[in-house]
Amino acid sequence: FECYGGLATGDNTRHLRLFWEVPCGEIGKDWKWFAKGGEFSRYRTDLHLVIDWRNRDFLRRLGPAALFGTPGVTYTERTTSNLSARVLNEGAYFSAAGPGVLPKQKELLGFALAYMNSFVAGYCVEAIVGGGDFSMKGTAARHLEPGYMKYIPLAVVPPEEAKWFGATVTDLLTRLEAFVGDETDPLFTTTISDPKGEFFGLETQTRSRFRILEA
Repeated sequence: FECYGGLATGDNTRHLRLFWEVPCGEIGKDWKWFAKGGEFSRYRTDLHLVIDWRNRDFLRRLGPAALFGTPGVTYTERTTSNLSARVLNEGAYFSAAGPGVLPKQKELLGFALAYMNSFVAGYCVEAIVGGGDFSMKGTAARHLEPGYMKYIPLAVVPPEEAKWFGATVTDLLTRLEAFVGDETDPLFTTTISDPKGEFFGLETQTRSRFRILEA
């Protein structure tokens, strides 16, 4: 896979909106889903921002625009936590704060997402990153620059294993979406009520998927 730094607006107030501030019919047309990092979250996080693509000529840095919208993986570039990769869905644009990791073959997307969340990738990145700069008193933030990702060991995945990773990661993402309880998440439908303990069983199964992928 290849890792790319994306666009930088130079003026978030002008170019970005929360998705509920924009008519639904405009998202995917003039307004594009925008990955801009976020808190620690592996495999999945909500995209709550959209960018006005009509103003692209006024952005501070455009980046590899031809690759925007390509399905892949994204992560938080500047963080106080460890590397946490999450899916970058088709149609979403990546940014300098949320780089795009794009597999060379679409069939390798599931493996790329699992591999970037593995102990191997995490240890390699930690070995490269310095102590960090202090963003506020008592908090050290590190930059996980896109160039660091090329030092993650190369892995050759047979088609059969790539298919297994794709199916297992897709199953995990489906299960994670069942736990959406944040009203600002685009997938939010209702608060979680579990009088029969059904979600407890689902949570147990979801944790087992994490352990399988980490093995």
